[in-house]
Amino acid sequence: MNRLTLDLLDSLVGEWVGKGKVEYPTIETFDYLETFIVRRDPDQPFFTYELQTELLDADGRTIRKSHWEAGLLRPLKDGTVELSCVHGSGRVETLQGTFASQEPRMGKFILNFRSKVIGNDEQMISSMRDWTLDGNQFRYEMRMATTAVGEPTIHLTASLTKE
Repeated sequence: MNRLTLDLLDSLVGEWVGKGKVEYPTIETFDYLETFIVRRDPDQPFFTYELQTELLDADGRTIRKSHWEAGLLRPLKDGTVELSCVHGSGRVETLQGTFASQEPRMGKFILNFRSKVIGNDEQMISSMRDWTLDGNQFRYEMRMATTAVGEPTIHLTASLTKE
């Protein structure tokens, strides 16, 4: 385990809430409300997370729950981060993350994840997630390639604030 990586990820612990946008060439664009909860047992060298998403109407009111996922963030000895997750749809993924930049004292980093393994989803080819933490602001972007859209294409963007 890399201590610096563990300290950087400690900045994520807590509850984050904010809005995002879903888009992809094969679906209609819509906005969502997201709650992202990150926890860490101080005796364990990994973090757990749960992400819940609610579809919003044009006036910003909740229509229904639309996505759920949970998983682990695990700092590795080489300074990379493994993200393992399961989605409510049954898809499972493991992604490998590397820090593009980091300012540990300021609680800032950019972490870029790339898929290593995707299971239980015949349409998914690959996924990429870019996380940016800047104090109490957490932004992310997710791109994916599918059998319908072969090139990595933007799917999600969101901006969350620590509650």
